[in-house]
Amino acid sequence: MTFFLTIGDLLIKYWPNFLKGAGVTMLLALTGTLSGFIIGMVIQCVRTIPEKEKGIGRIALKIIKGILTAYVELFRGTPMMVQACLIYFGAPILFGWQFNKLVAGYLVITINTGAYMAEIIRGGFDSIDAGQRDGAKSLGMNHVKTMVYIMIPQTLRRILPAAGNELVANIKDTTVLNVIGVIELFSNVKDVINSTFKSFEPFVIAALIYFVLTFTVTRLLRLLEKGLEGKAHYELIEETETKPQKLALGRPGGALTVRGLQKSFGKNDVLKGVDFHVDSGEVVSIIGSSGSGKSTLLRCINLLSKPDEGEILLDGINAAGLKKPAAYRAKVAMVFQQFNLFDNLNVLENCMIGQVKVLGASKKDAEKNALYYLQAVGMDRFVKAYPRQLSGGQKQRVAIARALAMNPEIILFDEPTSALDPEMVGEVLKVMRTLADSGMTMVVVTHEMSFAKEAADRVIFMDNGVIAEEGTPEQLFNHPENERTREFLQRIVADHSVHFAKPCS
Repeated sequence: MTFFLTIGDLLIKYWPNFLKGAGVTMLLALTGTLSGFIIGMVIQCVRTIPEKEKGIGRIALKIIKGILTAYVELFRGTPMMVQACLIYFGAPILFGWQFNKLVAGYLVITINTGAYMAEIIRGGFDSIDAGQRDGAKSLGMNHVKTMVYIMIPQTLRRILPAAGNELVANIKDTTVLNVIGVIELFSNVKDVINSTFKSFEPFVIAALIYFVLTFTVTRLLRLLEKGLEGKAHYELIEETETKPQKLALGRPGGALTVRGLQKSFGKNDVLKGVDFHVDSGEVVSIIGSSGSGKSTLLRCINLLSKPDEGEILLDGINAAGLKKPAAYRAKVAMVFQQFNLFDNLNVLENCMIGQVKVLGASKKDAEKNALYYLQAVGMDRFVKAYPRQLSGGQKQRVAIARALAMNPEIILFDEPTSALDPEMVGEVLKVMRTLADSGMTMVVVTHEMSFAKEAADRVIFMDNGVIAEEGTPEQLFNHPENERTREFLQRIVADHSVHFAKPCS
């Protein structure tokens, strides 16, 4: 009983000291953590800047990245107490700067936290699937827009628990600042001990205050996490109109010519001189064994991978040597095997962001256009849903609507049904057939032989990085001339390795 009475007496008598100390502690922890977070984010964004192939800019960027790496390693590898002494006592000696103690404390926490936050944020960036960046690039978004609208929002959600831990650690670690005379909570507790000659009870009070501060912060961060997660369920919008049987395209399909395209990864030659042409409004299917270079060919056409040699002509203009390919990519849409919808945006926002941020459309016009194509693919009821709440077939239909909303001249499909369950293949193929009937220029890498037979104007068979044979579906499937083509088609039939989707009504 005496113990509790003593604690009560100390709280009543010295509450201004405890309150002032707690206030300074929270001020330093919050401002230092926030500033350190900004430093860490800047460091990571600089780390992600693509390096130029050559020139002074490449050298300068490497030097900057090296300096930032040295900063991170130095301040993660030394104790905060040592850093506090170096900043507070070293600055006057080296530079003639005499900091206020509170300012010095803020700088210590900021600089120390910045190093740790840089690594936390790096982990957050690395945990995001590379397809998110590919999806943004394929819409024509440059590096800055990709960071601001796609990568950073997703990173914030992923790193929040770790960043919250850093804030909690900083609340406790302000105790080391008393080495340079900062009057925070721990320092105030020592003053109470010196005044009362009681060494135990004041520390109990300090422990309780630290616990209340950290517990409150962690609860608030949990609420923020739940808010960023969004709703677990979404509302379906009522269907009001029938879907158009034939799409009204924003512009006529473009003509594509590929000449002498080559691409290597190290010593592995993936494309060995590919030549083909796609007329405006034509549908070309590309088939072949895995590893034959089909997907790499599409990535080179969209400039997601830079070709080593060759030309890519869209309506007669060579895009292979473009230093800033964003505008070109906006004309050459791509639908990916893994969908690559943006996880931080709902269905409608996924279909609007490229129009607004790349094409400069107003939000009103972008929404109207997005809804038209979502209705066309049967996904207008799901505008409030997020990608994680959709099935594979639904995601792929949204991805097609997102590509169409950019008003492209040509759409590249990279095995759009390979990641889907057999039951979902038909709904995606139905949308693609509607596109083909509408006059969209399409290059489709596929294992769906039924689509290649029924919807394609021409079929290309690739083998070992080259085009082994091409022709009409009737020619290539029924009268193949190349021995490798015959072997491939015979194996497909014998192994039943490809799902032949039922015709869609």
